[in-house]
Amino acid sequence: MPVFRIALVAVLAALSCASPAAAQSSARQGMQLPSEQMLNRLGLHRSWWSHATINSKRDKLLFMVVDETHLFLQSSSGTITAFNTENGKYLWTRMIGAADRATFPATSNDELLFLTNGLRLFAVKKDTGDIKWQLQLPGMPASSPVADEQLVYVGFVDGSLYAFKLKETQELFTDGKLPQYSESTVEWRYRTSKAITSPAVPGEGVVAFASRNGSLYSVTKENRKLVFQFETDAPLSAPVVRYKDALLLASEDFNFYSLDIRSGRPGWQFTAGVVIRKEPILIEDDVYLFPDQGNMYKLSAATGHPYWSVPRMQDFLAASSTRVYVADRHNNLVILSREHGEQLGSFPLDKFTNHLANEHSDRIYVATDSGLVMCLHERGREFARFHMHPDRQPILPEFVPDDGTADATEDGEEPEAMEGEAGEDGEAMPAKKGKKPADESEEEMNEDEADKPKAEKKDSEDEEMEEAEAHAKGKKPEGESEEEMSEDDAEKPKAKKKDADDEEEMEEADADTKGEKPEGKSDDDAPKKGEDE
Repeated sequence: MPVFRIALVAVLAALSCASPAAAQSSARQGMQLPSEQMLNRLGLHRSWWSHATINSKRDKLLFMVVDETHLFLQSSSGTITAFNTENGKYLWTRMIGAADRATFPATSNDELLFLTNGLRLFAVKKDTGDIKWQLQLPGMPASSPVADEQLVYVGFVDGSLYAFKLKETQELFTDGKLPQYSESTVEWRYRTSKAITSPAVPGEGVVAFASRNGSLYSVTKENRKLVFQFETDAPLSAPVVRYKDALLLASEDFNFYSLDIRSGRPGWQFTAGVVIRKEPILIEDDVYLFPDQGNMYKLSAATGHPYWSVPRMQDFLAASSTRVYVADRHNNLVILSREHGEQLGSFPLDKFTNHLANEHSDRIYVATDSGLVMCLHERGREFARFHMHPDRQPILPEFVPDDGTADATEDGEEPEAMEGEAGEDGEAMPAKKGKKPADESEEEMNEDEADKPKAEKKDSEDEEMEEAEAHAKGKKPEGESEEEMSEDDAEKPKAKKKDADDEEEMEEADADTKGEKPEGKSDDDAPKKGEDE
């Protein structure tokens, strides 16, 4: 008996110790996703969430890359998982190249995803994950590949920028002539004295790139002819970005510059006070800077004028028309007013430590190291707003109002009621009854009058009968046609017309008896049937 009691006590003690641990583990798992109630208080909504294919025991998430239609998650082992940005639909997962090779964030154009893996360059179909071609590189890449519709540009640690031809590379790979004819894929090569520090920036007919020697170069796309070389007092510290016809670049001397992409002529200059190492974020006409251990700045991309600054902000997340979403040093999602920079709200992101700087749309993407990814957006914005390519915005259908009215009247005036127009119940309103004007012919009658009930045509039928009787008696008035008779005369009661006829016959009989005609009157002037007394 004592042994049984001891065993029972031990079991209960074990359960009491295990329950808090299990509850804590369950709570941690529940904290992976923010609650919808908390998001609603901040005007946010969780659009979707999913999980990338990552071996959490030996692998972790390195980069997140997004465009208007696709979201790509790159792991340290070389695995890439693709999702649809609108609904989070899982598209594909593929190992690109060898595992655990040096890589950079992928880039994309309209059709393909470009990335490097070790000494190889890959072009992958965005929708399916199929490798369209791969190319052996002439050296170790130093930056992400960047492509337009004809060329793909790759910078190398030896200071070279290569331009590879997309069409020729595809043809040689399909014919099985690679890597033997890899040199045929090169459009041109431009060599600088030190390594390329950031991805190339294609423009209209030119491409710009920066070197570790403190210079920014701009060469023509066609034949790599040097357009200009701009030298700074210190090496460039952040990737170069393009705003219309200007290049925006940060250097180690704490300055942020604007240059004309065609001439290299300096524009405005802004001094941050500390070095800027993160890529500047362009949203429409605004540029956002995140200096090391300094304030976050919002500047005018056209003039460099600083609008506002906020301390202790670390990463850019997204921006809408009225809000800016950032992450602070404590991994809290902070909501700022886009116009004035004041803080509107915040909540902890917990284990979502991977932040995507989304320049393409107003969607917020955050992920954990294990590959759990979440998409947030403002409430009421079911469709993403595109910043970089607003022409790709989906066209939404226009719906007819529920009341069926297409155009509203101006200044609240109601339209005048017209004959034959539809009433409030949608049925045609009958025209107002009334007498036909004397100067209106039968051809000008409204067609609606032809559809009147027979009861309404009784008067007109009586008129026709009287006119027929007058014609039979041969007493049709001279110079007056039947069409010119007024409807008022035709509509007189028959009793009145009978008295007039009797009186006329009596006068004629008296005249015949006396053998003379009334003075001043002829036979033609005799009273006519149907005239007013």
